[in-house]
Amino acid sequence: MGCTRRSVERVVSSVTCTGCAVGLRSSHADALNYFIGQNESRKYGSPALPFTSVTTVPSDLILHPHGGEPLSMADQVTMFHLVLVVLDPYTIESSVLLETAGRILEEFAGADCRAGWLVTANETDASAFLGPWEQKFLTFCDPERTAVAALGLESLPALIHIGGDLTIIGKAEGWEPSDWRVITTNLAKMMSWSKPTFPKSGDPAPFDGSPATGRDSEPESETA
Repeated sequence: MGCTRRSVERVVSSVTCTGCAVGLRSSHADALNYFIGQNESRKYGSPALPFTSVTTVPSDLILHPHGGEPLSMADQVTMFHLVLVVLDPYTIESSVLLETAGRILEEFAGADCRAGWLVTANETDASAFLGPWEQKFLTFCDPERTAVAALGLESLPALIHIGGDLTIIGKAEGWEPSDWRVITTNLAKMMSWSKPTFPKSGDPAPFDGSPATGRDSEPESETA
């Protein structure tokens, strides 16, 4: 199903409640035009390429749990695999996917893995953005985007699965449901767990992510 003005308007309107883009400068009309332009040629179910595991996360990469003491990545995966949804609360791309991403993470509650958020914001903004979702999963704050860079991410939102040996087992950037399903299906198989089903009615249509370095880092277009 493609992205229509009605479906985009619904998800953009939802940003005004839980999952509001903190400090978002785009107007409602701008957001509609942006998503329609991004998605007019995109379809659900486009073929996903399997991710080849070739990257290892630095063991001394420091993560900052919301309200807790800093921990190394090695500490986080000693007992369990780590699966993170990485979001930039200052962009509409991450905002419109919050509810969908939360539902996907909920499917792994009770599985032998740690599910959580990695948010490119300080604790105050992360709390404002996540709302009640903050209490349901681990939340790591990465205002300087140090962890995002170390994970090799180029666009957000993203889904990443890290194994106990610090290997990146799966990674998907932007929102292409078929790509995310490759990761969640493999994770469910490894955990002997049920796999989540998505997209569902009301989920956003596929879209490219925002720059992982932050939208302010995008080069300005040259004018004649």
